[in-house]
Amino acid sequence: MSSQSESQSQWLALGKQFMGMFKELGETGSKGLKETGAQAPEVQAQVAELLKSMLELHKELKEVQSAAGLRMLQAQLGMLNPALSARPLQELLDLHFNFLANLSSQGRKVLEQVAARSHACIGDLREAQTGDEVSLTAASYLRDLGGALQKEAEETAALLNSANAATTILTQRALDELIAARSAAGSSAS
Repeated sequence: MSSQSESQSQWLALGKQFMGMFKELGETGSKGLKETGAQAPEVQAQVAELLKSMLELHKELKEVQSAAGLRMLQAQLGMLNPALSARPLQELLDLHFNFLANLSSQGRKVLEQVAARSHACIGDLREAQTGDEVSLTAASYLRDLGGALQKEAEETAALLNSANAATTILTQRALDELIAARSAAGSSAS
């Protein structure tokens, strides 16, 4: 019985020792965070540089997408007979530019939503008093952000499907006109 009591005492002593270590770690960590807070302008500058780089990358991506879309459009236009009416050409151009505008608009919307949600999360994290509140806030932020990004991905997929369907219809119409123009040219040559 005394060895059991001695064992329990040792466990209690060890637990108290760990609790003391955690208290010391909390105080030291708090001081370290305050010192890190003094470095906040430097950290904020690094974050600003990162965001600036991301915006430049987004701009480059937009330019690459636009150039690729223009090359595809030029290839499609190279296949058209100038004798055909300009209507299919105008419809393809409208589709192309509407698609690019919608895609750009959705990208901007996503960036604005991420920024707003991140700002709100930072505010909530500053108000958190316990580790559980921090965990709940972070989990809620990630769940909310994931849902918003999934919704935007679904909207982008719908936009791509819509553009694909419209392109198919317009291409079929242009091909029908090419066939009709060939038939008309063949019958007038006879």
